[in-house]
Amino acid sequence: MIEKIYYFCNGLLQSILSIFKIIFRSKLIVSFPTISNKTLIVLGNGPSLKDELNYFQKSIFLQDIICVNNFPNTELYTVLKPKYFCIVAPGFFTASEDYNTKLRDTIIQSYVNNTSWESYIFIPFQAKKQKHFIKNLASNSNISICFYNTTPIEGLDYISNILFSLKLGMPRPHNVLIPALMNGINLGYKKIYLIGADHSWLPEITVNANNEVLINQKHFYDENTSTPKQMHKNHGIKNRYLHEVLEKFYFSFRSYHDINGYARCKNCRIINLTKNSFIDAFQKQNLAELETFD
Repeated sequence: MIEKIYYFCNGLLQSILSIFKIIFRSKLIVSFPTISNKTLIVLGNGPSLKDELNYFQKSIFLQDIICVNNFPNTELYTVLKPKYFCIVAPGFFTASEDYNTKLRDTIIQSYVNNTSWESYIFIPFQAKKQKHFIKNLASNSNISICFYNTTPIEGLDYISNILFSLKLGMPRPHNVLIPALMNGINLGYKKIYLIGADHSWLPEITVNANNEVLINQKHFYDENTSTPKQMHKNHGIKNRYLHEVLEKFYFSFRSYHDINGYARCKNCRIINLTKNSFIDAFQKQNLAELETFD
């Protein structure tokens, strides 16, 4: 009984703190487009993505798709023509010394230059102040901007789910798939398929003789050329220690469980089709068992 009281009080305190964060950080009015389909496919950029896309062949062209991060920089972008594109890292729209800065600039320019169909980009509200960034996106009339709140919400599940449904925040967005999934749920999709979400980073972590923590984050487009790098923080000014790397992963994997609970409240099923995915929150299904998207 004492333990239950402790967890309730701790959860309530976290909920109260989340509400205070919302008051100071979140925008109250969030506008999302209207959807016509009930099914959404979320593309991670993990090493398995290409094989999984080959399995679906033409059937995937009939679905609403949301892609993330570097996907517009790949040849598959103009083939699949995703309806949505989601980013979360501040380095996309603010000054950064991160080794990914030039890459992020290239991603956004590829998105602007290559999008010849109706597309919606999901970006944090913080980006709204970056006039040059917004102007660049607006230069393509096919692109519509959807701002969303990244305020971390924690605490009692039923309070968190209410705040999630109001689009006032989300589980800590330490990985871009977190806002991609949350925005998919809040758009109103009732079934979300997740592919290319390997998240198999743990075996790729090493610590060298200088106590530098290195991680080889492989993607479908660089699986054979990717090299171990340090994970940056604070806009690229400092590198993460091992406990900070593991903490970041902890928040990501925990967030997926929060998302799954929220999805159930919204009568939405999230199905992970990624082979050997480390994500343990969502129902898994073998590709061979999937006859069609429905």
